[in-house]
This record gives sequence, C-alpha cells and structure tokens, in this order.
Amino acid sequence: MISPLRQALLSYDGKTVSTLRQAAMPFAGDKGYMDNLIALCGDEDPLVQEAASWLIKASLEDGLTLSAAQTKSLLGAGGAAQTWQTQLHFCQSVPYLTIPAAAADKTAHTLAPFLTHKRPFLRAWSLTALAHLAEQHEAHEEAAQAALETAFDDKAASVRARARQLTSAIF
Repeated sequence: MISPLRQALLSYDGKTVSTLRQAAMPFAGDKGYMDNLIALCGDEDPLVQEAASWLIKASLEDGLTLSAAQTKSLLGAGGAAQTWQTQLHFCQSVPYLTIPAAAADKTAHTLAPFLTHKRPFLRAWSLTALAHLAEQHEAHEEAAQAALETAFDDKAASVRARARQLTSAIF
C-alpha cells in the first residue's frame, strides 16, 4: 500500500517546488512527518527521492533541527541518492546537521564521489558539506583541505569561488 505522503510526492514534476510544498502541506503537522520524508529519500522512484530531500532541506533552512536518530537516518539515506538533485539536497542539508562521530566516516565516503561530479553546482556544495564535516570532526580536516586544494584548479569558476570562500570562512 502506498503511503499518502508518498502519493502526494508523486505529483512532483522535478521543477515546481511551490507545487511540492502544497502537496506536502497536509502532512507537515503529522507526528513522524520528518521520519517519513527521510525514509522516502531511499524510495525507488528518483522523483520521490528528490521531492523528499528538497522538503527536508527546505525545513532545515527554515530552522528545523533533526534529532540525532533522524540525522543518522538522513546521513545513511544520502548514499542511496539516485539523482544529482537529490545528492545536491543532501549536500545542502549537511551544514544544518550535527553529525554524530559514528556517522562521520560514512558521510565522508558518501560525499567523496560528489567532489568530482560532472555538475559544478554539486561539486561546490559537496565542498561545503565536507568542510562542515571537518569542522565537526577533526579527523576529516585533511581530506577537506585536500578537496579544497583540488577545487582551486577546477574548470568551473563557481567551484573555485566556493573553495576560496570556504578557505577564508572555515579554515
């Protein structure tokens, strides 16, 4: 049986986030709403993943704080992301998370392929996510520094700019 929230997310066309917000609005007050969205980040339908991950990202930007268990689940779901948009939403969410030590290595492993993705926007945001991971977990500082150094030579100006911005702001 398909959940009502998943059914609502199936209406997402991959472009119109206002429609997505409206479709999810009836469920936003439900107990377990965020847990259900996190679970849908691993859905077999890539557009459902995108919709769920975008709603999570938007909620975090609006000030929502995830519990430790929710954070761990979301970080685990990041590796299942099928589209670059879902991967991007994952990277954009990381700066809002307090990453448990037990999930730090897995998070770094999830971010690693995004650093060399063909999409410059994803490369730039994965740098941000890795830098925030390194801020919270010293063991990942060396990897973040190396990624930033590599990004200074990226062919995309946006990635180089992000590397400069992160170097002055974080390291």
